[in-house]
Amino acid sequence: MLNIFSHSLAILSHLNTTIHSLNPPSPNPPLTLPLTTPPLPIHSHNDYLHPHPLSSALLTGCTSLEADIWSFPSTPELYIGHDARSLSHTHTLRSVYLDPLTTLLSNAQQQNGTLAVWQQNPTQSLVLLIDYKTNGRLIHPLVLQQLEPLKEKRWLTIYAPDTGVVRGPLTIVVTGDVPIDLVVSNLSERYIFLDAPLNRLEDFESEEEADKTRFNTTNSVYASANFRKTIGWPDWRGELSETQLALLRKQIAAAESRGLRARFWGVPNRPVWLRDRVWEVLVREGVHVLSGDDLGGMVRAIRGSAETGMVDEKEKKEKEEL
Repeated sequence: MLNIFSHSLAILSHLNTTIHSLNPPSPNPPLTLPLTTPPLPIHSHNDYLHPHPLSSALLTGCTSLEADIWSFPSTPELYIGHDARSLSHTHTLRSVYLDPLTTLLSNAQQQNGTLAVWQQNPTQSLVLLIDYKTNGRLIHPLVLQQLEPLKEKRWLTIYAPDTGVVRGPLTIVVTGDVPIDLVVSNLSERYIFLDAPLNRLEDFESEEEADKTRFNTTNSVYASANFRKTIGWPDWRGELSETQLALLRKQIAAAESRGLRARFWGVPNRPVWLRDRVWEVLVREGVHVLSGDDLGGMVRAIRGSAETGMVDEKEKKEKEEL
């Protein structure tokens, strides 16, 4: 306990000493809802690392984005960052995501009388995946508190026994060190949903019915897994074996049978041609959400690289050097 406390003090000290030296988040380009960009099944992994968090993802057509959050006992604030050393007082869940989203939705409601995020698909909800990086039992009540204003405005996707799932313009999904019991304990009106373990959904098939249905649309949206650990690396040509493909299809089907969206993270980033090949396979096999850091690359994978028939010369060189 002493070590944990000391570590928290060290991080808070870092926050206090860097507040004046770190730049605030770059101002977002002006956005107006509904967006004319076509919505795509793309997840912006570590979205906050982009020069323009949120807006870059929305303008690309991402319908899902991710924020890693950290909390410490001495402050009610939720900090955003990839690791403890990257945290700053200027980068919080509210400042980077909740406040800008509130402004966008408020303006849309006042000007258009609608809460549609995308013009081409007004019912498409934007998923904000919040990754709990520290103690989930400390983080979760703070997340609930910060989401309360959006819930009161009826902007969040909500599940209630009498209405089922009612889609809002914004859907909140949590992952990481999540206290599942706290999420599912709210039986009257649930507005935070789980990221189910995709590679473990089949484990429930041999258990009692109550356990089989533990992860379903009443409490979950995504079912996710680490691609490298679950499916394994492709061969030198970028191909998956028949065994790997069978496992991939089985996991996607397991998510579909529960009404959940299959998502894989941990896809190889380099070389680029290999990453793109894996993305192409995932799209072909019916994965519901493509997850990655290169937004443009994922757009190309979704739309199909065969449309252009062109391969970047850098990617060619990387492949030839293997």
